[in-house]
Amino acid sequence: MDYSVIIPVYNSEDSLKELSLRLISVFNSIKNISFELIFVDDFSSDNSWKILKEIKKKYPESVKIIRLSKNYGQHNATFCAFSFVKSDYIITIDDDLQHAPEDIVKLIDKIKIDSLDLVYGIDRNINNSIKNAGSQLWKKGSKAVEGALGEGSSFRIFNSSLVEKIRNHKQHFIFLDELFFWYTNYIDFVQVKKHPRKHGKTGYSLRNTFRFITSITLLYGTWPLKLMTYGGAFFSFLSFIIGLFFIFKKIFLGIDVAGFTAIIVAISFSTSLILLCFGIIGKYLNNIYIVLNNKPSFSIKERYL
Repeated sequence: MDYSVIIPVYNSEDSLKELSLRLISVFNSIKNISFELIFVDDFSSDNSWKILKEIKKKYPESVKIIRLSKNYGQHNATFCAFSFVKSDYIITIDDDLQHAPEDIVKLIDKIKIDSLDLVYGIDRNINNSIKNAGSQLWKKGSKAVEGALGEGSSFRIFNSSLVEKIRNHKQHFIFLDELFFWYTNYIDFVQVKKHPRKHGKTGYSLRNTFRFITSITLLYGTWPLKLMTYGGAFFSFLSFIIGLFFIFKKIFLGIDVAGFTAIIVAISFSTSLILLCFGIIGKYLNNIYIVLNNKPSFSIKERYL
């Protein structure tokens, strides 16, 4: 098999038929290649699964469909499909048609010409929405603090060697872009246009986006621990200097040090800071416990391959 296209699906009944038709047209236009489409329904609450079965019936040789037993998230749904791909190149694309299937050709040309492991299709045009601004701020911050890639997209192509390395991971929460970056620096980007969503609303609300970023940070990042370390060192040094200052005033200048209110405020602030740090450490320990407990990253309800 030359190409596998993985499409995680969630409440996209209105776009699936058009998406499948355009994907098949793209690959039929490329001569002498074999391909497959793998749709993973992430426990949709609409008629997405019913439509996927219709697509499977129409294109039985080219389409595989999988339904998860509960909602695990986009990255986990994509990770699920890795167990069924046997192709040289794997492409991932969302189900909402914001990325044009016709742009897949750009990804294929780029990864082959430059002998890369991974190519992202990204739209670098400025998006002023609060959610996207927050996402960009997090990506740039991760790049500066953690040395992460700083850019990414769900529209990507990568080779089978990356899949072989990643499919053995046991985390219950999967963040593919971070895993890719663990294994290779042979990564590049091509400019594509991201179109407005045709149907429905995105499943990533501000609340879900915040939870997603928090999970990524605590499972794949260490900057909260670094912040606690450096912040604790800074406040300790500052407290030491302030303490020396008041001791000097008391001993050498004979000035009584008042400020009961200031002491109470300082104690309250430092206590709340300590409790916050304990909370962060607790989340890290909880994640370690979940990993050791081998909590599955997905569970399959039905599949037609």
